[in-house]
Amino acid sequence: PTIDNTSGSFFYGQSVTINGTGFGVNNANIDFTGFRIEAEGVGSVIDWGNWGFQQEGSQIDPQIVTSQAHSGSKSIYVNIPPMNGSNHRYTYPSTIGYSQDLFVSWWVRRHRTGNYDYQWKIFRVGYSPNSFLDEYTPQFKWFEHDGQYDTFFIAPGPGADISNGGPPYPEDYLQTSFPDTDDRWYRIDIFIHTSSGQGVADGHYTQRLYDPASGVIHEHSSDNWVTFNTGTHDYYKYFFWQNWMETSQLTHEIWFDDHYVQVGSQARVEICDSDNWSTRKSCDLQIPTYWTDSLIEVNFNTGGFYSGDTAYLYVIDVDGSISNNGHGVPITIGSFGGGTPLDSPPTVSFTSPTTESTYTQELSVPSQQLTVEGTASDDSAVQTVTYSTDTGQSGTATTSDGFATWSAPITVNKNETVVTTITATDDSGQTTSKTMTITCTCPVGWDATVQTGDSSWTDSGVTYCVRLLVQGDSITDSASQVVLGFQGRSSGDYTIRNVSIAQRDVAGGEGDVIDSTWKQVTFNNAAWGSGVTVGAGVEKLSDPVTIALEPGSDYYVTFKIDTPSVYLDPPAGYRELYFDSADHTGDVDWSGNGFSVTQDYHALSKIYIYSPAGNISPPPDFRRD
Repeated sequence: PTIDNTSGSFFYGQSVTINGTGFGVNNANIDFTGFRIEAEGVGSVIDWGNWGFQQEGSQIDPQIVTSQAHSGSKSIYVNIPPMNGSNHRYTYPSTIGYSQDLFVSWWVRRHRTGNYDYQWKIFRVGYSPNSFLDEYTPQFKWFEHDGQYDTFFIAPGPGADISNGGPPYPEDYLQTSFPDTDDRWYRIDIFIHTSSGQGVADGHYTQRLYDPASGVIHEHSSDNWVTFNTGTHDYYKYFFWQNWMETSQLTHEIWFDDHYVQVGSQARVEICDSDNWSTRKSCDLQIPTYWTDSLIEVNFNTGGFYSGDTAYLYVIDVDGSISNNGHGVPITIGSFGGGTPLDSPPTVSFTSPTTESTYTQELSVPSQQLTVEGTASDDSAVQTVTYSTDTGQSGTATTSDGFATWSAPITVNKNETVVTTITATDDSGQTTSKTMTITCTCPVGWDATVQTGDSSWTDSGVTYCVRLLVQGDSITDSASQVVLGFQGRSSGDYTIRNVSIAQRDVAGGEGDVIDSTWKQVTFNNAAWGSGVTVGAGVEKLSDPVTIALEPGSDYYVTFKIDTPSVYLDPPAGYRELYFDSADHTGDVDWSGNGFSVTQDYHALSKIYIYSPAGNISPPPDFRRD
């Protein structure tokens, strides 16, 4: 989203208009207590239609006071003696079902007297007006336990009391941050996306705690939560600020202000104390009355700001993206007129050879020049676009239209990964960079998954010295130079060493090779005996090795596996030659050296054609990882 300008009266409760683009649509249902609190008389008890006081045993009525306030001059106050509560509740007019967004925010302040050994049950969301009790599930609940740890519980149901995680459906929970210091205001945000069905683990939760006094924002997020279990009620409806104090010694005073409940979206408007969203310390929500993709109208909430203060306005869209690349539009509290965006950094993007951040190119020649193209823009002017690579290339991109479009020449080599960084600089000196990782591969001459018929690599638990048979009927192309690839584990690195390749001696015994073809294989130009790390989730490629690879001829590849690697399941009859611990990688021929045999296959993933038959290319100075 982008804010172009604002206009209106930046006074409490007045109308402000925000113009721009990309705001999206926000049809969410919103309820806000701030204006109602200010309109109530001192001593009034909450009773505003969907807002009210909820009885839970012996309760203390929440009342309107002027002793403390975050915004305006009033707040909601409760003074809770030991083993009591003060539960105020918001009833959503409809039900909140599958795949729904809930955004809830409020300001809170407290003062404690006595022993701090206690449990503060502060907030719940449930399906029943009795959901302040644990057995009414599904529900979300947020507690502070003994002033030591803070927990957000997701209890998806069904109706058994599962407060202790008991059967049939235990609770899930998250550790969060809590307002643990007395006599200062905190803002609490909770964003929930409910599951798409019963038992479906695709719910989301974010809890955010603003602590303006310390200048810190704590945020905790988690995905893949079940919010409705099979056999449970499939909706939420009631929001509780429970305030049950489970202690025999502590008296608890609590003030609340500016409750904000929004169902259907997290899109919102906020004013903050910083022109950069990432460095904000305190923000206040604005109350939308009209919302389109290009225009938003809000009832203005000054929150914790005072007349004459400069604040910075932001629009957050349904996906959580921040307007103007995270830069706020300045406004003056208590003024008429409007604001325009501050000078924003430039934008830069790729258009060719891809719009993405990664690109793979198969090369049939040792070296090639690729042209990386893209666009750049700025709210004033783009001064320059430059490029650099982790292989030492750099320069200024070529342009004919002031860098609105640009191109950069990047030289790549076979079997190389090049990280290219494009940096746009505007006339204020602000910069924006984007990177593209270019991976250059060789044509594949042999593939282990084709030979074995198994396409799913599995993490192994063994360490072997192995000799693998590469069958000639699975080799598709001839070559004079090849590169060997080794498959990474799904998690965790592993180490190999002493890799060699040779043509099988069909006139000799099992494991024998034609001695003159035996070649040591190196990696990263390191010594042959050096350990080679194969990273998780990637394929480790060797240096080019000169050997005549021919379809129809069999080969042996030998190596030592120092730590557990990966394996495929080959067909019946395939024989992997191995030693459990002894290192025989230096043996050219293996017949008679006492190897064992198993129907297994480890680590070697592909043989690439670095140079076609009859054409040996000098290895370029390239990096591999």
